[in-house]
Amino acid sequence: MFRTTDAEGRMLVWKITAYDGVPIEPEYIALSQPEQATGISHYMCYLYEVTFLGSVPIKTDDPQVLNGLPDAQTAAVVDPVLTLNTVDGGQAKTVKGGSVNYCEVPAADRLPAAESNLVPQFPYTHGVVGAVAAGAPPEAEPASVS
Repeated sequence: MFRTTDAEGRMLVWKITAYDGVPIEPEYIALSQPEQATGISHYMCYLYEVTFLGSVPIKTDDPQVLNGLPDAQTAAVVDPVLTLNTVDGGQAKTVKGGSVNYCEVPAADRLPAAESNLVPQFPYTHGVVGAVAAGAPPEAEPASVS
């Protein structure tokens, strides 16, 4: 189980299933600063499914907080974001932004923007893209998500 918290004071509960990485050729990845691609041999896409299990109000004992009714119609989905790790457990070099496009996630499988569009038990697909430096030792390469 994985939890995120929305701006309406609710905890969103998710089940996550991660998959093995798939290589992506360097020319397929567009970076806002192209010089950052220097020394990159290739990229790896790690897809994972996030299944929305439901939401739970977060209780507080703070006397200054009054709990109103949450607005799921306009509340933004706070999706779980996984970290890309190396074999030895360190954080791998990651491409920030565009992962669902680079990993070719179909639009119908992506998380919706508004909580009102979340379908419980539907396995939405998300991804993270890691960069593999040319000549990097295997323990420095992206290996898993958590």
